[in-house]
Amino acid sequence: CASPAYLAEHGTPQRVDELAQRNCLTHSYFGHSLWSFTRKSDGAPVSVAVDGNVSANDAASLMGLARAGAGIAM
Repeated sequence: CASPAYLAEHGTPQRVDELAQRNCLTHSYFGHSLWSFTRKSDGAPVSVAVDGNVSANDAASLMGLARAGAGIAM
C-alpha cells in the first residue's frame, strides 16, 4: 500500500520486481529484505528483495508512514 501522493511522484509499480527500485517501508519482525507474493496467472510464488529508509516492528507505524507518503508498505 502507498499513498496517492507517493504514487503520483514515484509512479505505480506494475510488476513485483519494480518494488526493488522504490522506497519500501519494511517490518523488522518479518524480515525486511524479501517480500513474497503469488503470481495471479499461475499461482507461482514470486519474491523481490526490497530496501527502504524505514524498518519498524509496528505495523500501525508503517501504515501511518505509508499514508503520509513516505513509501510503500506491505
